Amino acid sequence: MQAEHADTQIGKLLDTIDRIGMADDTMVVFLSDNGAASEAGQAGFFAELYRPNTIPVAEQHRRLAELGTPATQAEYPRPWAIASSAPFRRYKLWPFLGGVRTPLIVSWPRQIPDPGSIREQYVDAIDIGPTLLAAAGTAFPPVHAGTTQIPIAGLSILSMFNAPDRTVRTRQYFELRGHRALTDGRWRAVAIHNCTNPFTGDQWQLFDTVNDFTESHDLAAKYPEIVARMRSLWNEEWRKHVAYALAQPAPNICRLNDEYDRPTMKIPDR
Repeated sequence: MQAEHADTQIGKLLDTIDRIGMADDTMVVFLSDNGAASEAGQAGFFAELYRPNTIPVAEQHRRLAELGTPATQAEYPRPWAIASSAPFRRYKLWPFLGGVRTPLIVSWPRQIPDPGSIREQYVDAIDIGPTLLAAAGTAFPPVHAGTTQIPIAGLSILSMFNAPDRTVRTRQYFELRGHRALTDGRWRAVAIHNCTNPFTGDQWQLFDTVNDFTESHDLAAKYPEIVARMRSLWNEEWRKHVAYALAQPAPNICRLNDEYDRPTMKIPDR
């Protein structure tokens, strides 16, 4: 229902832009969410979010038509999140590609000479803002109302529209709930964090995304020098863009970190 509603409303907007003769000069940017959600745990929720599912399977089957309606706040379980993110590892809330890789579609008929083509260069969501402002002939001001602004981490990808082989960025760091990752060219380093342990004890995994784009083979033991470099780069990027030290997340922030070897997820009473 949500996809149908979005499609209808976006269609009305694009029809209006076309009707007033601005379609060729309008940039349209579309991207999806960052991976399938897994908050529903191993068994899923059916009647209410973040409540253990106690409804028998037969009753769930009879009520399938209610899914996605106000009658139920269902979320599909973790195994469906894994399937939805295939062939990548894991899903939303995790720094593997299953939780951070997403498609991006850009339409700008008068400025993009090869509509329908595919760009394979690395782009991050933080690049969209600078790109839109660059297209409008402006940029984020370094100072606003007398206050120095935090430097923008994103980069304009405007030059890629007319130069299919142009590379704008090759590096990006990630952090969510203590989990960390860094992409640097072909290499990706990932550290899964246990909230009860210090960050210094995290074990980093290493993947060569040119030969292993699904992150199936951990090469950390084979290339320890690359792991050390990637860890150093992650710290450098964090210090450059974040104004505070990496702190231990509170346990309630980490309660949804559903590791594969945890068969059930305990949901605290509200």
